[in-house]
Amino acid sequence: MTVKKAIELIEQNNRHHLEGIELYNEVLKKYEEPGKTGPQPSELMKMMREIFLGLMTMIKNTKEIQIQFNSGIVKLLTEKKELVVQDKVNGRRNQVRKLLSEGYKQKEIAQKVGSSLSTVEKDIREIRKEIMSEAQKDKIDTR
Repeated sequence: MTVKKAIELIEQNNRHHLEGIELYNEVLKKYEEPGKTGPQPSELMKMMREIFLGLMTMIKNTKEIQIQFNSGIVKLLTEKKELVVQDKVNGRRNQVRKLLSEGYKQKEIAQKVGSSLSTVEKDIREIRKEIMSEAQKDKIDTR
């Protein structure tokens, strides 16, 4: 299962929980109102009503906690996906750096790392920026 698919399923689950919470809120509102008409409830009926309201509240709270948990999972999955992508870029860029230092041409590098020529060109631009940045840092440090 891909991270994107997992996130979609979690978000779908959250929508389901939100619908459930709305339903429980309606039920709670209806049953929390004291009966304005009709006979006074017996002690047993009062206890049953309290148990019912407690269960409904517990289920509603559980759904709210599940939504918070799911949101945390989505956040973690999103961060992990970004880290995986960054690791992939860094790994490829290191390969490009090595092959470039060995004298390979850009087309050859693209074939060896399994990327397009434009991706390799971009990697080389970034590598050159890093080298220039390090050279400027060294220049400042030697002053």
